[in-house]
Amino acid sequence: MARSEVEVATEAVRVIGDLLTRPNEMNRSHIAQQSASSAMAAAQGARIIADGTQTRESRENADIAESLALTAQKLANLVN
Repeated sequence: MARSEVEVATEAVRVIGDLLTRPNEMNRSHIAQQSASSAMAAAQGARIIADGTQTRESRENADIAESLALTAQKLANLVN
């Protein structure tokens, strides 16, 4: 299950990266912040799953999702 949380966080990073290449996109700052928030929520969900299942795969997925969420937040801060 935590794999889908990794996919959500990955998509958030992709969306924000795409916004960085489109300076004229309307509401891009808001979209970037919402995407970063989604990534963080996904990472929190992945960590809850990892804590509950205690499997190596779920812990790795949680670590990946958390890393992606931090990346999403950093990228979102670059969007004006």
